[in-house]
Amino acid sequence: MAWKTAQFMEQHLGEEYDSLIISVQKFGFFVELMEVFVEGIVPISRIEELTGEQVFYRERDHAIVSGSGGGPRSGPRDAKQKSKSGRATRGSQRSERGEHVWKLGDRIRVRAERIDPIRRRVEFSPLP
Repeated sequence: MAWKTAQFMEQHLGEEYDSLIISVQKFGFFVELMEVFVEGIVPISRIEELTGEQVFYRERDHAIVSGSGGGPRSGPRDAKQKSKSGRATRGSQRSERGEHVWKLGDRIRVRAERIDPIRRRVEFSPLP
């Protein structure tokens, strides 16, 4: 099934999609596209290209974090940022320490970049 998905997405490389973060790992996060229900990965290297900063996996809240927040040993304060309605806002969040935070359940805009023929999965880049 993964190969059929990759073949389908090969025709749509370069296109942009709304997606949902469905899993966060040390090497990046997986997203599912909202319109076509295709899953793929946003590797940490692509996130670093977007932010221009080093990115790390923060285990305590299963988040990918970038910025000047002092690295993986930053303080115990929660990095969530909420909108005035109390719900999490869309895409990467900026914490009070100036770091970007991506976590499970966030909505993010992505671009289909390439098909990994060995792993048979789609790679995406996050958009600002």
